[in-house]
Amino acid sequence: MPRPVDIKKWYDWISSKPCLGCIAWPVEVAHIGLLFSNKTGQRLPRRSGANKWAVIPLCVDCHREGARSIHNIGEKKWMEEHDIEAAKIAIIWGSWLAGFLEGEAP
Repeated sequence: MPRPVDIKKWYDWISSKPCLGCIAWPVEVAHIGLLFSNKTGQRLPRRSGANKWAVIPLCVDCHREGARSIHNIGEKKWMEEHDIEAAKIAIIWGSWLAGFLEGEAP
């Protein structure tokens, strides 16, 4: 996992990708509840610890402002409506993180 000082670079790198919901651009960095505790099995809080790295690119409408945005209807419902499974997001996110760690330019 990259050092915390690299988090801004990670967010910039994610921002170079198209919206995961509609392929629009530009995007915002959207925090998602992707990671779970090995100890409790509970979802880790967003924006803290390792979960601050769990972000996806979403346009303003898909992220915050649209009536059907992830903030307005929740992650689970948003993923259902976009036919995106959490496992698929984890695979995409993991491949992006691997590319970022390997030095792929945004």
